[in-house]
Amino acid sequence: MNPYLIEYPAIISFSGGRTSGYMLFKIIEAYDGQLPDEIKVVFCNTGLEHEKTYEFIEACKANWGIEITWIEYQGKKHEERFKVVTFKTASRNGEPFGILIDERQYLPNPVARFCTVELKIRLLDRYVKTLGAEFKKCNQAIGLRYDEPRRVANVKSNSRRNPAIFPIFEAKNTLPQIFKFWKNQSFDLDLQMHHGNCQGCFLKSRYRLDLVAKEDPDSLIWWIKQEKKMIGSAVAKNHTFRKDRPSYENIIKQSRMQLPLFTDFDDTVSCFCTD
Repeated sequence: MNPYLIEYPAIISFSGGRTSGYMLFKIIEAYDGQLPDEIKVVFCNTGLEHEKTYEFIEACKANWGIEITWIEYQGKKHEERFKVVTFKTASRNGEPFGILIDERQYLPNPVARFCTVELKIRLLDRYVKTLGAEFKKCNQAIGLRYDEPRRVANVKSNSRRNPAIFPIFEAKNTLPQIFKFWKNQSFDLDLQMHHGNCQGCFLKSRYRLDLVAKEDPDSLIWWIKQEKKMIGSAVAKNHTFRKDRPSYENIIKQSRMQLPLFTDFDDTVSCFCTD
């Protein structure tokens, strides 16, 4: 059976990256170019993605003739905690993430990844609840590849309101196949992989972050501001996102001197976000 012929009702979690874009295309293809009404495509915006990610999402929508719903966190003071936005109205300065940190008064870290939980997983669940009774229980398609077994295992090990499915993994598709696919398309994500998802994500390997700091230091300014904001907080135990690394301000300073001698693209832990 074609793994991309997913059972519905279902939500396709689209991160705006090449891998999840490939999954989206293959699912559309499996349904002969027309997604059933019971399959929705959703992008959860943190406000910290690269502008080219947003443009890529719009290109997928235009080229494949589909609807993609953009949602983002808007805080506890709102009953639904999320709002639906568009390419034009979406936050681009980390506002959803900033609201969450202001509410918690401490920073997420590799152990307490409440950003992933609130800005992605629960956000999507809250949106799904508004879709009606037919979506009370639905599959959630996540774009993880066959060469990412650890990430698949981690997602499977966590309890979820809606079951996660992994069409790319089940189809045994890998990164080289996905790159080959995009080379044959009329458009592509014009972005290096280390700039994908939240550009300054603390779960990225130090080498990836050093590349981001060297190539686009302005993208880390938001992260610097959040760390400085936590200095003196009565709740925060630490004023950095990670204990085992310098602050983002120092990462930028160090990246100006030299990159690490050994390349390391292996991110610290698996996140819900996908390429």
